Amino acid sequence: MSTELDTYTEENQVNNSTYIDEMVKALEAYPPLLDVKHIMEILMVGENVAYQEMKSGKFPVMKVGKLMRVAKPFFAKYIIESSCGTE
Repeated sequence: MSTELDTYTEENQVNNSTYIDEMVKALEAYPPLLDVKHIMEILMVGENVAYQEMKSGKFPVMKVGKLMRVAKPFFAKYIIESSCGTE
């Protein structure tokens, strides 16, 4: 016997799956290592907020000289988990 909660959960899983597929497809256009400008574009935020996110520890960041970079798979995971409420 299916309840409203079961129906909601199933619909939510389908929506999350669709969202994840769309996010992966959207990130394909970006290079393997993302810089602050990429983060700004993806999150639609300014430079200060992008740097705050990169320094927040929510995803691994590497420093190349004075520049900060994040591997695309780690950033994609962060976005998906943040959007799906699994942080």
